[in-house]
Amino acid sequence: MTGRRALAGALLCSALLTAPRAAPAVDSNNLMIVVGAGNAACTVVQYGGTLTLESMHWVTGYLTAVNDLLPETYNITGGTNAWVAWITRYCALNPMHMLRDATLAYVQVAYPARLTTRPDTMLPPPPTPAPTPARKQPLRSRPERY
Repeated sequence: MTGRRALAGALLCSALLTAPRAAPAVDSNNLMIVVGAGNAACTVVQYGGTLTLESMHWVTGYLTAVNDLLPETYNITGGTNAWVAWITRYCALNPMHMLRDATLAYVQVAYPARLTTRPDTMLPPPPTPAPTPARKQPLRSRPERY
């Protein structure tokens, strides 16, 4: 199973990096099916200039699949939510493109800046606490004289 996953990831990565527009996996007739909101035109998946909840769910599923299938990819988004604005803008500029096209274009642009490891593994170790200064002997209190 690991070999098949690695092969699938390598093929997807190769397609993403070598084609001006990534060639999806297709059947012998050069056809494939897009399931869900990804099959809708950008004009349909937006409401009031923002992505609908259904389209955002579809995109997050797609991005999760990319994280799962691409080798050395912990998070294709780089750990930000900038993908929402990017895909929204893409759809505004290309209203007749499918949501899948917008998402695939985002993945191609985001790939070089993706996180390859979990963020806390990239941070330096926490600083060691400063040594406690030596305690001085408390001063004896003298009785006050009146």
